[in-house]
Amino acid sequence: MWAGGPVVDARRLIVRTTCAAALLLASLQSGLAADAAMPRKALPPAPAAAASWTGFYLGGELGFDAASAKYSRPQSTQSDISIGSANRGLIGGIYGGFNYQAIPWLVLGLEGELSSSRVNYRELGPDIDFLQDTKHLSAVTGRVGVVIMPTTMVYAKAGPAWIDVRGVEGFGTPFTRTLRGALFGAGIEALATQNVAVRLEGTYTRATETLLLNQAFDQYRPNILQVMLGAALKLDMPGVGTPGVAPVSWPLATKTMFTKAPMAPPAAEAPHWTGFEVGGFGSVNYDKVRYLGPAVGENNELGPFVDTVIGGGAFAGVNVALYPSFVGGMEVSGNFQKADFSEANGVGFAPRIFHFASVGQVYAVTVRLGWLATPNTLFYGKVGPAWLRVTPDRAYWNSIAPNSTTDPVTLTGVQYGGGAETFLTSNFSVRVEGLYTALTDTPGALTFQGVQPTPFRLKPALLSGTLGAGYHF
Repeated sequence: MWAGGPVVDARRLIVRTTCAAALLLASLQSGLAADAAMPRKALPPAPAAAASWTGFYLGGELGFDAASAKYSRPQSTQSDISIGSANRGLIGGIYGGFNYQAIPWLVLGLEGELSSSRVNYRELGPDIDFLQDTKHLSAVTGRVGVVIMPTTMVYAKAGPAWIDVRGVEGFGTPFTRTLRGALFGAGIEALATQNVAVRLEGTYTRATETLLLNQAFDQYRPNILQVMLGAALKLDMPGVGTPGVAPVSWPLATKTMFTKAPMAPPAAEAPHWTGFEVGGFGSVNYDKVRYLGPAVGENNELGPFVDTVIGGGAFAGVNVALYPSFVGGMEVSGNFQKADFSEANGVGFAPRIFHFASVGQVYAVTVRLGWLATPNTLFYGKVGPAWLRVTPDRAYWNSIAPNSTTDPVTLTGVQYGGGAETFLTSNFSVRVEGLYTALTDTPGALTFQGVQPTPFRLKPALLSGTLGAGYHF
């Protein structure tokens, strides 16, 4: 009995240990099965990248320009006039610089740019005029931007500029010179992705020195308006950012940086793209008039003459958000401004009369279609019929010959251009536009009799840069 005691105890210990291990294994298997049956909790998503404007950028741009040059002959009795550009067409350029987002709503930067130009200054004709062309512009500007949404900012810039001018002096000696100037501009820029920024801007470049030709007998002071649409590649600055900027959902690392990014909503309430919109704007207008008639210049054309004036107006329209990232709409607008035109030599007898016409209001009905670079920023084009109000100068035309067609007239034309619009709140937006308005009908109402059998004709047009704001409901 005593000898068998230890053997029995050992057997009991083995049995008890085996039972405990079996119970523990069964318990673990039951827990694992329960875990497998229950839905697993998803891992927390990776934090979204913060939208940052800080970094270097390099881009290209396309657009159009218009120009005028004040022409003076101080040693003669000729009146000062403003001559304009006879040609128009697409121009291009490159730009680059550095931005630093100093605080969440403020971006400071430095930018350099070089653009081509299609300016062809013209009074009498390319074989007669002294100042003839501008082929390119360059500038170095400081930029100040206000971030109105994490991925959208409005900005202004200014700095020294250089204007290329070319022509002939004296008896046909060609010249090429560079005039010092100053550039002022404003625009809207949006981060379509973390590394691609698109923008629309308008710039005004004015010569700060006078072009003196023929021993200072002929003096010119040019200025140029450009409206440009650009896109730039932005290089991030690792470790350099602005604390507190809002996160934005950018494309995955496996996607190309040029793919449009799904953005996080910029505000608690989405922008109201679908609905009605009313607003107002201020405008800078380059009005020009071509003056055609017998023996008034090369190829029977004088000018165009140009007047740069400040105006303003209002617009109203309806917008519809289209799938997936487009907005369409229709607008009516009125731009109220007044440009005056004079030619150099005058007509008739004493006193000499130089002023020959004025161009006033511009009305338009346009259809627009745009692309949403971000949920709150739209880049768009627009086109539609327009009406231009012109007032001939009765004294001028009747000093040439008796003319009864000197009453104010409204002429039919077409308006086209583009712009960028961005929301400041869910119902309030700001916009920048560049618009060109030209006649589509033959200006019979602007045909005047002269002493020659061939009549005189006027053909007005204008390029407008606008800055406006709208309310959506």
